[in-house]
Amino acid sequence: TELYLCGRFGMKRPYFTIKMPTSLDYQQLREFFRVLVNFDCVYTVEDTDSYDATTYDISEGGVSIITEENTVTHGETNILIVTPEGNIRSHLEFVRSETYEDRFKLVFRFVDLSDANRELISNICQEKQLSHKMERE
Repeated sequence: TELYLCGRFGMKRPYFTIKMPTSLDYQQLREFFRVLVNFDCVYTVEDTDSYDATTYDISEGGVSIITEENTVTHGETNILIVTPEGNIRSHLEFVRSETYEDRFKLVFRFVDLSDANRELISNICQEKQLSHKMERE
């Protein structure tokens, strides 16, 4: 399909024609590219309570997790994310909480991500982007 932009006063002649794309990509205005992933993880709040969760998305800057508990905290939070490529451990800074279906999505920023973990996440993001690109072709 095509989009026609016509002039004023009911002119029937188009100024120009734009071919509509078959798919739309969106641009992320972030420092780090975020990809949807589904990894098991465990996060600990104040070194006392541990909760099981699943990642929703991840980037080199942070992670969103899906959990049954709305454990919003501004205290010390740690996470262990289990991926096929290796485990990721980091301290977290709480950003926000929102409802997600009948559960909760907690969004965190990585505080002291090691270079090795940052590289692991970068590789995961690149692989995910590449597989997404291959699916579209």
